[in-house]
Amino acid sequence: NNYLVLSIQPNSGILNEVSPVHLFDTIISYAETMVRLLKMKGVLIPVNAAIHSNRGSIQHIITERNYTKKKFPVEYEFSYHPYAYSYDEFFVV
Repeated sequence: NNYLVLSIQPNSGILNEVSPVHLFDTIISYAETMVRLLKMKGVLIPVNAAIHSNRGSIQHIITERNYTKKKFPVEYEFSYHPYAYSYDEFFVV
């Protein structure tokens, strides 16, 4: 089972040009298209806000969507430097 995992990190210039909701919905739509074309199982977003977005507006949208949570039996490492993050719980888009 392969999933597409999103971490949405837009720069402030993008968010000055388009609404955060429009940007988020566009990214989700594109991700769903990629999942379908690549025959993946689905789109996941890490539950940890420090991982899923660097912007409060995007974090707020993710929280408001009330996505179902899925916990995996394995922890996945997100980064190593300057901070190490790992995660095993995701929102299912």
